[in-house]
Amino acid sequence: MKNKILLVTGIFLILASCKGREKNAIKERIIPVTVTTPQKRELVKEIVFTADIEGNPDIYVYPEIPGYFLKYAVREGERIEKDGIIAYIERKIPGMEYKPIPVKSPISGYVSELLREKGEFVTQAKPIARVARYGELFAVFSLPGKYAGKIRRGERTEIILEDGRRVKGTLRWISKTLEPFTKTLKVKVLFKNPGGIYPGMVCEVKLPVKRKGNVLSIEKDAILGDIVKYVFVKKGNIAKKKVVKTGIENEEYVEIKEGLNEKDTVILKGNKVLKDGMKVEVKEE
Repeated sequence: MKNKILLVTGIFLILASCKGREKNAIKERIIPVTVTTPQKRELVKEIVFTADIEGNPDIYVYPEIPGYFLKYAVREGERIEKDGIIAYIERKIPGMEYKPIPVKSPISGYVSELLREKGEFVTQAKPIARVARYGELFAVFSLPGKYAGKIRRGERTEIILEDGRRVKGTLRWISKTLEPFTKTLKVKVLFKNPGGIYPGMVCEVKLPVKRKGNVLSIEKDAILGDIVKYVFVKKGNIAKKKVVKTGIENEEYVEIKEGLNEKDTVILKGNKVLKDGMKVEVKEE
């Protein structure tokens, strides 16, 4: 029995010694890191919306009287001047003869869609074609009603095109009425066509929905944790874990409400492998 007790005691001491060496090894390991300091800056929170591209203007052309569609005088993609003839319709009344009736474009632009087939009956409520200008375009999307009071006409935005190009846009029009079923507002952002962009394409709009000026903030990569947020602060050559309270954020920075000040040296890169109390060494990038 005595021998068994001695054996168990020996194993415990060995394990304790191993854990102690492991703990010491963690403390003695030097992790290369880069650092940053919290700074006060303006933060803008942006939300990305998918938008349809429309011409400016972008209109549908309707006949002035009902009749049967006869033929088009233009092709899709063709430029047309104001009052230029887009198509002809004809009236069919027994015992009467009518000349083909022209349907004219109310604006100059490009024919983006031809919508009817020969012999189809059309009315003043049934469009014949679509005509748009491409020099300036609208990015049109639906905005959730909860953001209605957070945006304003004239707001500058960024538009990301399908091919990856980025252009600046201006919030030009906001609907005054919510869609009854979706509870969204229709919004239009105007931007200059950089070339090769046409109505019917899609894009993404980065819309600012919240701003805070002169707030203490830090790079997003410095923040760790899912529920409880924390950072590692460099104290001498030791990394110390520090819980923080965050606020508004954008793609690069996060507001720090509590836990840091402008004098703190915060570990930015190398922080993901750190444990509280580890030694660190600052490396230049």
